[in-house]
Amino acid sequence: MATTTSTTSHPIRIHDLPVEIVGAIFTHCIPFDDRHPSQRDAPLLLGRVCARWRCIALSTPLLWSRLTLAVTRPLKSAGLLSLVRVWLERGQNSALSLNVRVNFDSAISQALVHLLISRSARWLDAKLVLSYRCLNSLPFPEGLPQLRTLTLGCWGLVDEDFPAFKSAGKLRDVRLEIVGHKHTLPPYHQCIIPWSQLTRFTAVKLGLAECVRVLAAGKGLLECRFLDVAHGDAPELQLTCPLEILELTSAHTNLSSLWDALTMPRLRKLHLGVQPCPALDAFIQRSSTSLRSLTVTGPQIARHVGRSAWLAEMPELAQLNIRGADKEASESLFYLLTPNDDDSRPAILPNLTDLLITDVVSRPPVPLSLYDPLLGALRARRWPTVHEGPPQSARLGRFAFGWVRGDVEFALGARFVNGLKLLREDGMFVEVGPMDSVGAIGSQGTH
Repeated sequence: MATTTSTTSHPIRIHDLPVEIVGAIFTHCIPFDDRHPSQRDAPLLLGRVCARWRCIALSTPLLWSRLTLAVTRPLKSAGLLSLVRVWLERGQNSALSLNVRVNFDSAISQALVHLLISRSARWLDAKLVLSYRCLNSLPFPEGLPQLRTLTLGCWGLVDEDFPAFKSAGKLRDVRLEIVGHKHTLPPYHQCIIPWSQLTRFTAVKLGLAECVRVLAAGKGLLECRFLDVAHGDAPELQLTCPLEILELTSAHTNLSSLWDALTMPRLRKLHLGVQPCPALDAFIQRSSTSLRSLTVTGPQIARHVGRSAWLAEMPELAQLNIRGADKEASESLFYLLTPNDDDSRPAILPNLTDLLITDVVSRPPVPLSLYDPLLGALRARRWPTVHEGPPQSARLGRFAFGWVRGDVEFALGARFVNGLKLLREDGMFVEVGPMDSVGAIGSQGTH
């Protein structure tokens, strides 16, 4: 008979682990979200457990490499200033990520920002929401040799001078934003930023002329987001940009002069929340040959996509996302995506793999008149069976159709649901149902 040797296992206590391993574990205790320093969160909490943990926490600079400050009321004591000074000292020379928002000017808040500026050589990522007065008084004596991302929001009276970020030789990503009712956008012409080295730029409420100036100055930009573009006239010039990703939204501004100025032959991803116009059609014709992903938001532009020649000019498009479509937009799109009876290969968007139609506003969201064109468009693009031979185009792997949840619940017809289930059996991922509060699509028996 075989014998089994029993060994007694001794559990390893955390106090038996090497200091380096405990320090590495501590770094995973840092909150993922940006929080004001608190004794109830790491790293401050770790130092209150025992003497050994405190020693390890104080000797692990990485624990102190991220700092979030939100000063929402006037500072009456220097307690926060002392805390920040100690925090920065414990971080030693490690790279520093900052998220600082100071809504009040005072001697203490000025001293607080000066303290942070004195460590500017360590800045890696910085999000600053400060007054113009506070920013204008701050040079960067140590430069910004490590800074790679910058988010800037300002409030108060605009002065002539503005802090220079020209010394940030590694800066690649800049966002100019408005935070709160009393905040304003830093004026483009006062932002001393190394535009030519940026690869990503985002701005809210920038004027048309400033949008064009950013694109002209940012010769290395690959990704741009102009959100809620303000009124104005773009300068009369022609720009061929190397942009690969563009997002542009504007509810009421006429953007014709902007579209007339731009050509983007390398554009791969486009997100539009704007009003359609002939100048936009011409821009699409010039810039859409390499487009792989298109997202449009709003019923007007959604209807325009189905009626215009846009999709015929996008042979490489793989993902189409229509947000806020009404019945007319959905119907025209489904008919457009259905191939002719005598042609098994879809003539429009032959490489489409993802079709997402969300935030549909029509009631009912899928009327009877849409059942056949929708199922016809999807069947034509499903993965063929073995008997049908090899695929003639890319497989449509995902279809999503979600509508805005209202007071009345709508049930889909049994024939339509069964058709979607057959598509799922063929391997297509299908999501159909009302949108929930976070934008996900609920189930209508098709998951």
